[in-house]
Amino acid sequence: MKNKNYMKGISKVFAIISISISLTMIMLMLNGLFEIIPCQNSGGLIVFMTPVISIIGGVLASISLKIQSNILAKVGIITNSISLILVMVIMGSLSTTA
Repeated sequence: MKNKNYMKGISKVFAIISISISLTMIMLMLNGLFEIIPCQNSGGLIVFMTPVISIIGGVLASISLKIQSNILAKVGIITNSISLILVMVIMGSLSTTA
């Protein structure tokens, strides 16, 4: 029984990490696009690193979902998918304006 509760905790931790990764990347992309908080120009590093980091977050959410089916893992997969789609839209809009 103790092992089952331990695995539930690991599942929740993976899901929370996955959600926080994707939300952080989405906020950084939107900040770079709309310049909400002025900061030093990263040269598009956020846009090019987001697909790699979102895939890592998606894998963590998938592992969490495989360990235990919970709502946090499903939200993690959804938010990582949204961040991947958002980065593709941003990359597409940047290439057409040049």
